[in-house]
Amino acid sequence: MITSTLLKRVRARNSRTERQSGDSIGSGSNDEKQIVVREAQFEDFTQISEMNLRLGQGPDSPENWVRLWRDNPTIKALRAPARIGWVLQDSDRIVGFLGSIPLSYEFAGAPVLAAATCRFAVEPRYRVFSHLLVMAFFRQKEFQLFIDSSATPAAGKIMVAVKAQAIPQRDYDTILFWVLNPLRYSAYALRKIGIDKTWVAAGSHFGSLALRISSLYWNQEPPAPVKNLEVRQESLSSLGEQFETFIRKVNIRNQRIFAKRSLEILRWHFEPPQNRRPVSLLVCYQGCSIRGYLILRNYEETIDGLRRAVVADLLVEDNDPRVTAALFRFALRAAQNSGADILEVTGFPAEIREGLQEWRPYMRKLPANPFYYKAQEIALQHRLQQESAWYACPYDGDSTLWP
Repeated sequence: MITSTLLKRVRARNSRTERQSGDSIGSGSNDEKQIVVREAQFEDFTQISEMNLRLGQGPDSPENWVRLWRDNPTIKALRAPARIGWVLQDSDRIVGFLGSIPLSYEFAGAPVLAAATCRFAVEPRYRVFSHLLVMAFFRQKEFQLFIDSSATPAAGKIMVAVKAQAIPQRDYDTILFWVLNPLRYSAYALRKIGIDKTWVAAGSHFGSLALRISSLYWNQEPPAPVKNLEVRQESLSSLGEQFETFIRKVNIRNQRIFAKRSLEILRWHFEPPQNRRPVSLLVCYQGCSIRGYLILRNYEETIDGLRRAVVADLLVEDNDPRVTAALFRFALRAAQNSGADILEVTGFPAEIREGLQEWRPYMRKLPANPFYYKAQEIALQHRLQQESAWYACPYDGDSTLWP
């Protein structure tokens, strides 16, 4: 009902003109309270973080805000302050927030300045005004590209209503995954389908056995490693010019829209303050040369009792399938050793996903595509409508930015 009302408001020909930050809008309630849309400030942190926590967004910290909106390499390169985002405010109380994070992209060698949504949350009774936050986000004239890489189904409908498009990269709404701990995964699956907890323990043992037998035919491991390729587990702090040279070489050859990578940006991205989701950096060498890397991110146990590891980033010279295989073989073992129950892959171009599907992962389809984009210029929007224009993965937008 809320979503339906929202879309009618967004699309209605005679709807109220969109208000600039600081304008007041009648809430439509009997007492006609005034809702203010304004830019967020650092002093709003406490109210915003408490609201986001209530609405399921997870914890945050003032140090993380400094990281995102002061220490952000893209902002430092611009040498100009950036907007944190916008709030909906009812009297003195913040009832909604949409953050905006500046990010650097490249497209066929040309720089592209992007803004990514983050922490989009509005209290239920005010969600009829959610689109006002989205419209404020898209009014930023300094950005060439707008991205929402972690949209819920409801947020995705709002994005479509304001003319953003779902990413054309095939199967971004389908997660590939490998079961690393059959016993724990079976217990999780039984709980998800509502099996009484008294039967979960016994049922999980049968499920575990079935998964192990199935894996002989279904969840096959990657092929044997290539002899002259060696994968090492490194840290971002230990790498230097050789790694930067590899990234520059890949960037020069890349003709897709591409989130910028450098040691400075990767450290900023994956080493936030009070990080609850540690990463493992796997680097593939051929002799003395770097041929690719994979970043594995471990997530805390969910309320359903599942521990996930996610391929957060993967970059391989010329998308060589032998290098991808070597990295992924190592990633499976690293994820299992970290205590993860499953290893997930979301996104990446078709040639990478097709290579992974040869090893027959399980697949889980999301309720809706979580990745939307909108370009400021029509020419760029047209070019980005081609699937071949994208190299999108969890490194993009805010998908793996949060601690």
